[in-house]
Amino acid sequence: MKIAGLVLGIVGGVLSILFSLFYILGAFATGYFATDFSSSYEEVYDNSTWIEDYPGDFSYNFSFDGDNWNYDFSGSDYRSINPGFVNSVANRAVNWAFTWMLIAGLSGMVGGILGIIGGVIIRSKRIASGVMLIFAAVLSILTIIGIVSAILLIIACIFAFIEEKPPYGQLPPMPLPAPQPPEPQL
Repeated sequence: MKIAGLVLGIVGGVLSILFSLFYILGAFATGYFATDFSSSYEEVYDNSTWIEDYPGDFSYNFSFDGDNWNYDFSGSDYRSINPGFVNSVANRAVNWAFTWMLIAGLSGMVGGILGIIGGVIIRSKRIASGVMLIFAAVLSILTIIGIVSAILLIIACIFAFIEEKPPYGQLPPMPLPAPQPPEPQL
């Protein structure tokens, strides 16, 4: 069982590191390719023909009279959306995605390293190895695809906590005979 735990810990750790690299590269690609969204919004607004065909105004107004909410869907034209607002919302979404992917990738990387170390020391220090493998599984599950490596690390952790029994048919070593007291001299 210790060899299976060793293999599963190493494989789970390597998979977690690979998944983490994809997340980290994806985070930097998201940050790199995200541009100023207001210009793209203005291009869509200027190049669209369906906007002129829209028949009228659209807006909403909410009010509260103490007991009920009142909804009013009339007023200014929907085309007056501020491109700066669109840019702000899009930039916040990209920044959130970048931050989440970077944190998940780095935590998965740490989890993968802990998984490899826990798998390697499973023969000599099984309790420390089991604790490391638990932490590795928790850290690697933050990358959503890391659930595969987390399952492998949890199985390796179970193998680490199970104490090995001697093979069937093999007897434990015989205890040494108790020392005999010296015979008294007369």
